[in-house]
Amino acid sequence: MKHKPNMTFVEFRDKVVPQMKAKRGGGCDVRYALGRALRQVPRVPGSRVLIQPFEWEDWLHEVDLPKDRNVYDWFKKSGEPKDISSFVSTLQNKGAGSRNLSAALYYRLHYHVEKLDYANDVDRWAFNGKTFEKFNDGSPVFEQRGNADQNELKTLPPTYPSGIRLDETYQRNRKEFREARAALLTTDRKTTVVVQGAGGYGKTALAEEICLDPEVRAAFPGGIYWLQFGLAESSEKGAIRQVYTLKDAISRMLRVQYNPSHTKALELHSDEAALKSLVEGLGCEAILLIADDLWTRNQADWIENLPSNIAILGTTRSRRVSSQFNMLVEVKRLSPEASIRLISCDLVNLKTDETFRLESITKTFDGWPLLLRLANSTIKLRRENGHRLNAILDDFEEFTHFEDITGLDSAEVGENSDELRRKFVGHCIRAGMAALPNEAWHLALLSLGVFPDNTDIPFSIISRYWQRLSENSGQIEKIGKTKADTIREDLHCLSFFRDYNPDSQTVRVHNVFLAFFRQSHSPVELRTLHAQIVACIKARCANDWSTLPDHDYYGWQNLLHHLERAGEAGKANELRSDFSWLKGKLNAVGIVELQRSFLSTELDVSAQKIRQAIDLSASVLRKNPLALAHQVFGRLGHDHSEPTVKVVTKAMAQSEFRPRPLQPHLPPLGPEFVRFTDHEKVVNYVEFSPDGQLVVSASNDGTARIWNPVTGIERLPRFQGHYGGVRRASFSFDGKMLVTTSNDGTALIWDANKGVRISGPLHEGGGPVTSAAFSRDGYKVVTASASGMVKTWKAQTGGELSHFKNGHSDWITCATFSTDGKKVFTASRDGTVRTWDAETAVEIMPPFVGHKEPVNFVAPSPIDDRMVSASNDGTALIWDQHTHELVAPALRGHRDWVKSANFSTDGKLIVTASNDGTARVWDSRNSVEVVPPLKGHGIVVTSAAFSPDSNRIVTGSYDGTARIWSAQPRAGMMNRNEGHSSYVRCVAFSLDCTKIVSASHDGPAMIWDTQTGKRVNLPLKNDAGSISCVSFSPEGKEVIAVVGSGVVRHWDVSSGVQTTQRLVGPGRGIASLFASDEGRKIITVQDRHEIRVWDVSTGESLSPPFYGHENLITDAATSEECGRLITTSYDKTARLWDTRTGIGWVLPLTEHRETTYNCAEFSPDGKRIVLGADDKMARICDARSGEEITAPFRGHESSITVATFSPDGLEIATGSYDNTVRIWDVRSGRTLSRLDFDSDPCVLVWREAKIAIGFSDGRVSVFDTTRR
Repeated sequence: MKHKPNMTFVEFRDKVVPQMKAKRGGGCDVRYALGRALRQVPRVPGSRVLIQPFEWEDWLHEVDLPKDRNVYDWFKKSGEPKDISSFVSTLQNKGAGSRNLSAALYYRLHYHVEKLDYANDVDRWAFNGKTFEKFNDGSPVFEQRGNADQNELKTLPPTYPSGIRLDETYQRNRKEFREARAALLTTDRKTTVVVQGAGGYGKTALAEEICLDPEVRAAFPGGIYWLQFGLAESSEKGAIRQVYTLKDAISRMLRVQYNPSHTKALELHSDEAALKSLVEGLGCEAILLIADDLWTRNQADWIENLPSNIAILGTTRSRRVSSQFNMLVEVKRLSPEASIRLISCDLVNLKTDETFRLESITKTFDGWPLLLRLANSTIKLRRENGHRLNAILDDFEEFTHFEDITGLDSAEVGENSDELRRKFVGHCIRAGMAALPNEAWHLALLSLGVFPDNTDIPFSIISRYWQRLSENSGQIEKIGKTKADTIREDLHCLSFFRDYNPDSQTVRVHNVFLAFFRQSHSPVELRTLHAQIVACIKARCANDWSTLPDHDYYGWQNLLHHLERAGEAGKANELRSDFSWLKGKLNAVGIVELQRSFLSTELDVSAQKIRQAIDLSASVLRKNPLALAHQVFGRLGHDHSEPTVKVVTKAMAQSEFRPRPLQPHLPPLGPEFVRFTDHEKVVNYVEFSPDGQLVVSASNDGTARIWNPVTGIERLPRFQGHYGGVRRASFSFDGKMLVTTSNDGTALIWDANKGVRISGPLHEGGGPVTSAAFSRDGYKVVTASASGMVKTWKAQTGGELSHFKNGHSDWITCATFSTDGKKVFTASRDGTVRTWDAETAVEIMPPFVGHKEPVNFVAPSPIDDRMVSASNDGTALIWDQHTHELVAPALRGHRDWVKSANFSTDGKLIVTASNDGTARVWDSRNSVEVVPPLKGHGIVVTSAAFSPDSNRIVTGSYDGTARIWSAQPRAGMMNRNEGHSSYVRCVAFSLDCTKIVSASHDGPAMIWDTQTGKRVNLPLKNDAGSISCVSFSPEGKEVIAVVGSGVVRHWDVSSGVQTTQRLVGPGRGIASLFASDEGRKIITVQDRHEIRVWDVSTGESLSPPFYGHENLITDAATSEECGRLITTSYDKTARLWDTRTGIGWVLPLTEHRETTYNCAEFSPDGKRIVLGADDKMARICDARSGEEITAPFRGHESSITVATFSPDGLEIATGSYDNTVRIWDVRSGRTLSRLDFDSDPCVLVWREAKIAIGFSDGRVSVFDTTRR
């Protein structure tokens, strides 16, 4: 830790602002900026900070804070103290959650805490309402430190645990300590050191001692930060393994560091975002991070992405994890000398014979630090209680020879000596227990076996637990809080606790001890003990379980664990189906812990449904916990079973359930299991590993990622080495290698387990490498490129084996080996599939020419000589490899290009992926679909493949997600409602708002009942082109639509029969067409950017032509009230036109902004216009002058594509590619509601108190916006 710079504010501004701008790419998040400013500006002793107004204004300009009048006015109040809470609402939506973390770290961790009078205001403001919330009792996340009456500053305590301070002769004389310390003190700050060894061998203690070393602390002036990982894997039967991720470690560090009296979980979006925020927050000085108790490579894959000023010291038991560090320090056993120093620590005045006996006993421990420390503590405590040392040593000699155990050979630990290890640990523990005063202490110690592994246990729950045991058992004398504290201190002195943290008021028991404690109890006894823990947690609730205090982190995290092990699996499932409990847990400990609530082998049917709903909504709830009610209703509202109806009814009663959907607005639970959302761009390809335990996905974000298909959690380091989008990533048949291809013109071969490159780059030059596949023996790889080159390579060395002479006349889209590896098949945009000899690279058969359009994919059957190919002609064909004859009918059903086709492992099924947004499963013998189409992506599905057991399917999509689906119909799960097959283009209400009509890009119009969500009659047939706009006739008896290039059609609402047809508009050369005034007008744009307005009912032109835009028009709208037309364009301008004169001008707000405006709409009174843009902001301007009249509306995470006013003009609704719709208060700029969906909204129509939303996946939903 270091002191704050001694500089004036002007010096701070001149020095720090350029750094901040460089670091943030020219801008600065407002919370981050204020955090730094409030810490470092000069302070007037004994008073508030007074900042000269002109300096603040200059500084605000420098860091690119929004030029908002309220903000500037606040800072310009001359001579007045600044009260942050006075403009919280103005800045409510200015910052992202990850930058909140950056602000917090800069503000509290990296420097001394400055005692500003309004520091608590900053805490409440920066952490209220979004990613970080204030605690339930209203206290800030951080506590002010230091004496308010003095001008002294106190540093925060170290972020690493205090642990047990061992005598320097133990750690400092260890070879391992010296090696690790020397490595960290080198000039190379990119040092990564790992201490690896068996459990109980002192890895954590060594890391703690290094943290306390004066030279190490001096070498890292930026600070030392402790990240606690671990594996919550209980030795109890039926437990499910839970790995604590980087997000968990950062959250725990922040909880312990900032406010030990609370344990509020901090919600971070992803490991990548958490790491970015951590690095930004810690600054540029030399920093040491401790990564303790790493179990998997996935827990350590972030290390290679750290900047050079950050060094890492990790601890692990796994050699696979240690391979990710630059230097390995292996901890096996203590040397005989170190063992003697440890067991004799603080034993003074030893006689010669006593020393000799102690050395003899020490040999039996074979250098195991955990048990040596326990023995040392036992000897010291018994000696303090008056026992003679020789008598104590007699007892040790007796137990070490009991049951023929003469000692422990650590070389055998973890191999064939589990029973020996267990017995030896037991004897050591019993020897330690001999130092305890009486049976109450013994039973209290053994009762700790009820707690889960790798868990921080609060002092308070241990005290309550022991008190209950003493009240309900005749074996233990009465234990009050004072005695419970005494017992806990004694056990700490005996080294039974791995971590003992007085600041956070928690302890952690070593897993080795916990396993022994559990084995000391019968199953019945363990159930009774778990029931006592349940009773302790229940006592903390004001009423039902959902009233457990938010800060009771242990209770929320572990209640279900104790209930199930107490034999109350039914009650645990009742809680999983209780909306109030789900909401309480989400708010208290976050979405990750809520998902872990469902990692159980005892889920009933209702809990399984809720688990699926929570998993599918996890990415939404991570960002917006308030969306729980809408997500539960949307996903479970289709299910009418009693337990589900109960949880949905409770969700609908929540205050945040506004606007109220009139029917479930999300797809019902179906075959989708898991969703992987960590890719940042299009997912081009997906496939399972050969054992089905992993999935690899390739993306345009330049990475291939491996993840768990059960949890959706990324498992291994990302495969990053390409400079362009990754098009393909495929496993070898033994799962040990991975090949990736890229738009950068290369292919790379990787070790799939270690994440390191084996060979490559292959195929350099010649355009994107489109495809690559291994031969079955893993010896060869075949690659194909856009230039038409096909080559085979040695997988291990990257040496070229053969170069195929190109027979195709266009791009080669796919290349793969035959099942026996003797042939290579290639598919091309020229519409053919060709067959080659894999050894000679000679074409051996005439091409297969069954498709009419480009062929995108070809795959052989794994069990016979069939092949399947996928084409832009919308079909997949099954044919014989030898005869090229079709062996089954064409697979027809997709409405767009078929991107891929793959057989199941048993050859019975085929899965296809298509641009129509679906994947389909077919019987490979008769070409019949066997399950309903897999809908959900809502946009192009690029790839689909079966798992090895043929029970699951993985898909990838343009939406940036990969998803796992069931390949079989599932009992109890509902099919999706039938809707449009493509994105919804237009929606209109009937006059009484009881019906809506909608139309999609490529299908018929449909009429829906707004209350039930059911279709009123058959779709309104349309064969004349895409429907551009729809509306009801004034009396509501007809639907009127503009089709194609201006054909107006009328349908009878009751019968669905077309009645009339006529032409409106120019009738030719229309480049785009927009609806306005609820479908009563259309606006046409012709090829030369000529814009005209037409009356749909009469077909007459309502305006002169308008000219001015230099690129395609993105939206257009008119207003009769003000006689204006607004247009937006890809030329990055919005133009306002006078519909009478044809004169137009560029809106002032768009003149100097480099962003594309996607949508525009007038207010009902015609006086204002709302615009949505690619810069993620909505703006409101005056319809007469075009001047911006409010601050921008910020909050969306992607481009805003649709926007509209409420009927009263007091609110606006915006829709975005981030799959959300937000409702805003126009006056304050506040977000009133946020709705999260599975696909992006395409259309927004607000009529009276109802909003109709059309989506890219073809769904239409209606919401009631009535204020409660």
